[in-house]
Amino acid sequence: MLLLPESPADRYQLVHDYLVSFIRQQQGNEILAELQQARTQLKQEQEARQILEKANREAEAKVKQGRNRLLVSSGLSICLLAVTVLYASSLFQQANSAKVKQQESENKLTEAQQGLREVNQQKQQTETKLADNLKKAQVLENKSKDLAQNFRVALKNRQDAEARFKAAQQQTNKANQNLLAAKADLDKVNQEAAKLQEKNAEAEARINAATVKVKEAEEKAQQAKKQQDEAEAKARQADETLQQAKIELANANQATKIAQAAQKEAKQGTELERAGVNALRQFEYAELEALVSVMYSAKELKSLVKDNRPLEKYPAISPIFALDSILNKITERNQIKGHQVSVLSVSFSPDGKTIATASDDRTARLWSLDGQLLRELKGHQGSVLSVSFSPDGKTIATASDDRTARLWPVQSLDQLLVRGCEWLKYYVKNPSATEEDRKLCNDIK
Repeated sequence: MLLLPESPADRYQLVHDYLVSFIRQQQGNEILAELQQARTQLKQEQEARQILEKANREAEAKVKQGRNRLLVSSGLSICLLAVTVLYASSLFQQANSAKVKQQESENKLTEAQQGLREVNQQKQQTETKLADNLKKAQVLENKSKDLAQNFRVALKNRQDAEARFKAAQQQTNKANQNLLAAKADLDKVNQEAAKLQEKNAEAEARINAATVKVKEAEEKAQQAKKQQDEAEAKARQADETLQQAKIELANANQATKIAQAAQKEAKQGTELERAGVNALRQFEYAELEALVSVMYSAKELKSLVKDNRPLEKYPAISPIFALDSILNKITERNQIKGHQVSVLSVSFSPDGKTIATASDDRTARLWSLDGQLLRELKGHQGSVLSVSFSPDGKTIATASDDRTARLWPVQSLDQLLVRGCEWLKYYVKNPSATEEDRKLCNDIK
């Protein structure tokens, strides 16, 4: 690629330099070729070089004239420059090739020294070629004249070139301004794009990180769900096992309770059986005590068979048998206890509601039928041997071994209560008496 200067003068200088270089390289190549054949021809070649240099100087002078003219104008036409550039490019390539050949000729200089004698024989040929080189220099000079003529033609197109150049310059300025503005916008866009790219990179990194975390969270959630399902299944299984265990425990507890109840009932039944047998034995010497004992046993047995079970399933049968036997055989109604020693005599009042007893403890006592002590008669100095009610029941006669018999007035319970309240009439009014004591005689008249 060949970069062309913007200035027409610079472009002309470039073309001129290429032409001069080409001419010099062309001449140099031919001279170096002769130097390869003979060192003795160097002087002649130097003369030829001087001739060529002279021609080149003349060509350069003409080129300088054309360049000065080109500086006044504004530049060569586009078509001429293109042709010139192509031609100069060709010359440049030839010049490069000449440089290569020059290097090769220098390498062969030593060989030329060895063939010095052979070169002397080819002297005539060299002179002929020198003449040809002079002709070629003339041709090059003619070409330089043609170039000068072309430059003169280019000068005629100065006005058009200047106008076109100015227009192109204006367009170039506008283009440059637009380019600068576009570059500024592009810089801004690039900066924003860079920022957006950085933000996008950060966002993408965050998204990737978030995606990884989401995947990890999903995996953990799946694992947790799996563990939860397993835990729920185990919990359900455990609940079922627990419920079954509870049922079995309840059944076991129920069975235990039933067994304990049965065991307790069996134990109680055994005790009741023993109590019934003992009551029958006791009945032989203590009827009432045996009846009381078997009554307790019968009541306890009744409490055990509240479920209306049949008789053959009762835990004990002897209390029933003993109670039935005792009730069929018992004659004793009540026992009156209170004397300290032997009771020697007993007598019922005419109305049958009071019992009088005489004892070896020197007292006679009056009892109600339920065994409550109503009155104690004291006065005898010896044992009271006998006691008896008068036919009207108002007097009791007692006989004692102290050689006396005594009569005792008998009052009813109501009479005694009246006498008692009469005796307590001051006490129940005393402020120290309780409220209950104060009301003791309210209903007794």
